[in-house]
Amino acid sequence: LKYPEDVINKFLTSETKEAPDKGYDPDILAEMRKPIDQIKIQIPDFLKKYSEERIIDACIRKKTNNIVKNNREFRLLSKALQAEKEGKIRTDVLEEKLIQFIKILEISPEKIYLDTSEIIFQIKQIISKAHLLFDEIQNLDIRKLRADEKLELTTQLSDLTGLIKQKFLR
Repeated sequence: LKYPEDVINKFLTSETKEAPDKGYDPDILAEMRKPIDQIKIQIPDFLKKYSEERIIDACIRKKTNNIVKNNREFRLLSKALQAEKEGKIRTDVLEEKLIQFIKILEISPEKIYLDTSEIIFQIKQIISKAHLLFDEIQNLDIRKLRADEKLELTTQLSDLTGLIKQKFLR
């Protein structure tokens, strides 16, 4: 019952009908409570632009149009918000994705989660591979390399160094 009265009344009105309005599943309110509370704490200005009612209306539209098939999918929004809280996702990126979620019918909670978490996966992969590469280079006995192998390895590592400088040290 923490929702605005207008939101609650829409659901109550639907529930009193012989055939409730499609998409007005009260479980949406339960599943969206956590992400909305997270938004209130983490990006409160977002709720000044997009009210709780507008967020819930977007969820109803997605449920009505089978973009969201199961209310538990809304939990993925909480996971994306948790990643932002932990500093793994930039706030402006998440906010942009939430705006898309509200405005664009086809954007699902899963898409938000995948779009915001993909970079986290990439970073973890790169760091893991960088550790492996570091260890391999450190354990490499240069004396056992032929001249052509040494040249190829040096070229590849030089290209990698150039890419790192280009991407990260601009």
